Amino acid sequence: MAYRLAQVINLIIQNTVDGAGAIDAKAIHAPLGTNLVAQDITSMVQSLAGVNALPFENGRFTGVIHPFIVGDILISTQPNGITDVLKRTAEGQEKLRELPSPDGDSVQVIDWGGASFHQSTLVKLTAGTPNKLRTYVIGKDGVIGISFGAKENTQIGDGDWRNLNVWVRRLTEPSGYDPSRMIGGFASYNAMYTCTLPPDPTMRVRYTDAATAIT
Repeated sequence: MAYRLAQVINLIIQNTVDGAGAIDAKAIHAPLGTNLVAQDITSMVQSLAGVNALPFENGRFTGVIHPFIVGDILISTQPNGITDVLKRTAEGQEKLRELPSPDGDSVQVIDWGGASFHQSTLVKLTAGTPNKLRTYVIGKDGVIGISFGAKENTQIGDGDWRNLNVWVRRLTEPSGYDPSRMIGGFASYNAMYTCTLPPDPTMRVRYTDAATAIT
């Protein structure tokens, strides 16, 4: 259930960010080639810097990237790309020997041009010939999450009120759907959350759609 809820919240945030291009055309970056390369990351970061978008507290912008696109960047032989730069030092070669962590916690390879990327399969897919996957670069306040934490939907006098409630019900009587009582109970959750783009015609996000050579 927690995984499903996380997917729902991710979809809300993703759909919100995907709408940034309708407000600010600069939010949409046209890739330099068929596949994404390191120079595309640099261009998106500098585009944000050029409109005074701020990085996060660690001084870096945050990116979300699909594993296939990570592979495209790492196998690219473009001069001055990530692989071309890292191969010139022993430390960089060691990074190239290790794949990025599947859970996205390790960003030591795709950490480029002022942006640190988290790997995720939950990005926008544009079907076509070829299919295209979206890569995001986001600055501080690029998307604003709003939690509707309030004391409604709770019992009177209940001091433990939260934004997320999980309801569990045990079934003790047979029903028309389950006359033999094979289902012992069920659980559900109720969450209150939404997000929005900042009230500003200048967006603090950049994204691009690129094909991939990996399947």
